[in-house]
Order: sequence, then structure tokens, then C-alpha cells
Amino acid sequence: MRLVTFDAGSGPRAGVQTDSGILDAMDLLGENGHGGVRRLIAGDRLGDLKAAVEAGNGEPIDASKVSILAPIPDPDKIICWEHPNHADEILSALDGVFKRRMTSLWPFP
Repeated sequence: MRLVTFDAGSGPRAGVQTDSGILDAMDLLGENGHGGVRRLIAGDRLGDLKAAVEAGNGEPIDASKVSILAPIPDPDKIICWEHPNHADEILSALDGVFKRRMTSLWPFP
């Protein structure tokens, strides 16, 4: 499942890119209003979204008729580092400040 943020002329919306087009995530979930990928993650709605996509719900929007935007246009933080050899040092420093949410992504243990 590939999540995207798109604009079909009414502002940024979260969507799922499929072979047949883009499915509007908020429409699939039966929610009103605008909602981004960040809202889906924060609301723990990815499982519900996956089930709706697998059930074949929603009408795809032609991807050539929308603008694809940054996946999360309003991140609450951005963490960058220069070299992966220093990842352990950086993780130790970040663990003192932030609570880990995911630990199964390469190159992290």
C-alpha cells in the first residue's frame, strides 16, 4: 500500500496509489473533511485503510489529473544525520530526548 498526499483542486488529501489510480483515504474511511497522511498515522487508521482498499471500496481518481505532493507536507520534526556509521551515537542521543515509536527499520536494531 503506497500512501500519497495529493491535490485534486480542493486542497491536500491523503490517498492510496493503486494501479488504477488514487483512492481518497478519507472517503474510504467514511470521514468528512480534509485529512493528511500524518492524521492517518496519528489516528492509528492504517489498518482500517488497508482493509478498505483490499475490499475494493472507493472510486479511483486518475493520477494524471491530480498533483502529487510531499507524503507528509507538515512533519512535526525532521531528523537528519551525515553518515550511517554514526547511527548508534545519534540514536543514543535521541533516546535521551524522544520516545522511540518504531525500531524495525534498517539500519536500526
